[in-house]
Formats: sequence, structure tokens, C-alpha cells
Amino acid sequence: MIFTVPNITVFLWLKIFVAFCLLMLSLTTHASSSSTESQKTISMCIEHWPPFMIVEPGIEITQGSWVTLLKDIFNDIPGYSVKFMDIPWKRCLLQIKNGYVDGTLGHFKTSDRESYMDYTDYVISDRSLVWYSTKNNFNGFSWKRYQDLKHHTMGLVRGEKFNDELDQLLLDGKLTIDLAGSDQQNFKKLAFGRVDIIIKNEKVGMAIIKELSISNDVKSAKKPAYENFRYISFSKVKKHGKIIDQINIRIKEMKSKGEIRKFLGYSSN
Repeated sequence: MIFTVPNITVFLWLKIFVAFCLLMLSLTTHASSSSTESQKTISMCIEHWPPFMIVEPGIEITQGSWVTLLKDIFNDIPGYSVKFMDIPWKRCLLQIKNGYVDGTLGHFKTSDRESYMDYTDYVISDRSLVWYSTKNNFNGFSWKRYQDLKHHTMGLVRGEKFNDELDQLLLDGKLTIDLAGSDQQNFKKLAFGRVDIIIKNEKVGMAIIKELSISNDVKSAKKPAYENFRYISFSKVKKHGKIIDQINIRIKEMKSKGEIRKFLGYSSN
């Protein structure tokens, strides 16, 4: 039996080859597009809060120990990535409440926030201190009870919360407060003696004092204001229970190895 080869011209072979290449390119593009579409981005609103969150105008937010910690956690959650948005704290909370932003991080749990946010397990416990103006308190500053703070003007960032007892004193109007738009503005007022005291996280306060070069004008009282737990949280509107479960697994693993405290720049004990 004799087999014959079809009389196919070079031009026809070229058309078949081009069609094959276009088909493969289409399949590759579709696969790449499907992979991109399946990757969901979680938006977290923050504001400049060194050394935990570093925000610089016009630069993508990638710096700060809390930022790098959350990015590391999300690297182990398949199908998700995280991006950070610079939004003033009070507006940040409002956008979470309305579901415009997925969540935030590094803050305390309060009954009000629990009404519109779902929380992970606590990430870390840290201290907040009473910072005072040396211009207004030449001989240092000491206190025993929160009621002692009523005799001083306290700088407060809009939307800021503390612990239950302090928050209740604020709600009842029993503390004299002077509002500021940011921590930096608040510490500048303290350095100039426009307010007497500020209550702020220990490491945040130290970082801002260094940033503003006001170490001679602002000191901390020996007695801490309180110690509290800090969390990652998500808008209830978004229903991120699955992500929270996965984050909790990662938090537990990192705590067991002491990795979280190292990430956030605390001592190992």
C-alpha cells in the first residue's frame, strides 16, 4: 500500500502555526487572568504611627513593624494579599463601620468597636505611659489614681480610646482635654507646654519624641497608665470570619516561637 502526503502549501502551514500560537497565548492569558481575579486584596486603614506604621506622602505603605507583621501573616494565607491606606483614625473607624474598608490593626478592643468589628485573637500586650511637659512640670510628674489626672490638661487625638476607666472619665467630661488631629501635633503641643500630659503607647511615644527632637521637653511618668491587648480587626459588614480563623492559626504559631514580639521590636520576655 502506498501512502501519500497531502499537498499542503507553505502558506497554509504558516497559517496553522500562527493559529496554534494565538490559541496558546489565549489560554495562557486566560489562566493568568483567572489567577489574578482569584487573588483578593484586603484593605487596612492606618495612619502614621511610628515605629509601628510609617506613612510618607506619595510612597506606598510598606514600612513599620505592624505593617511588616501583617504582610508576613498574609503571605501564609492563600488567595489573599493586603494593602494599607492612609486614613485619619476617626474616619478610618467610620469607613470600617460602613464596610468601605476591610479592617485595621494594632488597636485596643472596646465595646463600641466590637459592635461593628470582628476581632482576631490578641496579637500582643503592651504598655501606655503618661507623658508630661517638662515646661509645665519642672520637678517631674507623679500620679496614683486616674482621678489625679483631672487637675491637668490632657492632649487627646480625635477618636482615641484608652481603657474602660479612662474612657468613662472622658465620656463623663471629668478630664480636661485639648483635641489634636494627630499624635505628632499632640506631642508638639506637649513640648510647647500647651497641654500638660498625654497618654500614649510606650514605643510610639519614644519614636515620636525622637522624630520631633523633643526629648528635653517631654518625659514619661514612672507609673504606666495601663497595659492592654492589641488586635487585628475586620468590618462586620465584610464577614471575614474565614480570614480571622486563618490569622488566628498564624498568631498562635508565631506566639509559640516568640516571633511576634521580635517583629514588633519588643524584648523577648
